[in-house]
Amino acid sequence: MSDISRNAGPSSTAANAAQQPSFENGMDRRQLLRKGAPWIGGVLGTGLLGLDVPRAMAEAVARGNASLPIGHPATKRWIEQRWVLDNIIQANGIDWDQPRSQYWNAVCGIQAAADFVRIRQRVKKYADISIEFEDIARRREKRAREAEAAGETVSARENYFIAAVHWGAAQWPIDELNRQYNQSKRDCWSGYCADRRLTLSASR
Repeated sequence: MSDISRNAGPSSTAANAAQQPSFENGMDRRQLLRKGAPWIGGVLGTGLLGLDVPRAMAEAVARGNASLPIGHPATKRWIEQRWVLDNIIQANGIDWDQPRSQYWNAVCGIQAAADFVRIRQRVKKYADISIEFEDIARRREKRAREAEAAGETVSARENYFIAAVHWGAAQWPIDELNRQYNQSKRDCWSGYCADRRLTLSASR
């Protein structure tokens, strides 16, 4: 044992504990497995025994059964080691693990190239991803609505489509605003589809 560990007294122990981050919503792997046991059992019961377990669990959820593990668990490792991913993004950008900004740009076309250049420049850590995509999505949606009001159907359709892609990209890094972003994505997609139907009807 080192001299440092032998000489560590209560004051140093308290100081070290104070430096540790708080994980009120943390969940280690054992706890996650325990919480997920009913759902795992439901899958096995359905696949192997033919039981209608998922329906029974869904009915229990609808009744508000508090014993079921409902919620979004936050793993302790993800919280503690977020800095590692942030460093990787800082060094390699938003496409650190796959060319996501490139294939999203590909479906939007060259018109959206400036959007993705801006996002690549501004994303420096994981928490920046949703913020930057949301900002661009709002701009595109605003542009689409203005074009729609002016009767510029082609411009409106293109901007609705690009906005829907940006809203979808803003969804994946987070849970808290996922449904809100999903609704915005669906609204923009509906605007794109509605305008496209009108354009196709007029061309026939």
